[in-house]
Amino acid sequence: MQQKMMAMLIRHFIIVMHLTMSICPPLMKLCGCLIGTDVTTGGLMADCSKNTELDLDFECLARQGLESLDLSGNDLQKVPEELKLSGFKDLKHLDLSRNKISSLVTYNFGAWTRLKSLNISHNYLKDLPEEMPPIHTIDVSYNQLTDMHSIFGLTNTIAIVLGNPILCNCNSSSVQRMYNITSDLTVIECTLHGKDPPMPISIQCHSDIDNVEYPSEWIYHLILIAVIFIIFVIYCGYNFCLI
Repeated sequence: MQQKMMAMLIRHFIIVMHLTMSICPPLMKLCGCLIGTDVTTGGLMADCSKNTELDLDFECLARQGLESLDLSGNDLQKVPEELKLSGFKDLKHLDLSRNKISSLVTYNFGAWTRLKSLNISHNYLKDLPEEMPPIHTIDVSYNQLTDMHSIFGLTNTIAIVLGNPILCNCNSSSVQRMYNITSDLTVIECTLHGKDPPMPISIQCHSDIDNVEYPSEWIYHLILIAVIFIIFVIYCGYNFCLI
């Protein structure tokens, strides 16, 4: 009886182990990182975070066909040039948060044609490129961005811009433009005064911008019709002269 009970317990233990392994696949130490399979996507991921000794082998990582790469907390002062290696072209998720990166302006993001999310929060960024790549989600929270112009390049993506000392200046054309073209204003914060805590732009500038009167839509249609009519008259007059 005890033997049957022991055999049953062993079988149950093996089943539990198999289930655990399938849900939480093991990570292996490789290229100076922990590499394993992402259970949500099935793609290969590398956790290279908090590797302050920077004994990372980027050439080794480039050979793994990674979809997700975590380089957070490594005291990086710039985006590693090694990420331009062709082996990283399939990256979909890149985490560069909690480093010391101060600029992205000179970096070419063209190598990551499949990148869907970029986390570069908690760095020292003071400015952003005028045209950011078409990445689905970009997190630039808790940097040192101060000018609303600096985030215009993020208008075609889901941008998380929290905790930056961006000055609202709600009456400026820059802020009004950002307010009008941004679909999710709850993830963009700015401050009315330098010492005030940042708050969502939808709260800070709601009363100022919503009271601005913009031309009605029919005016735009009227202008368009007038332009078409003028072009038609010029075209007809030109053809009449030829006759």
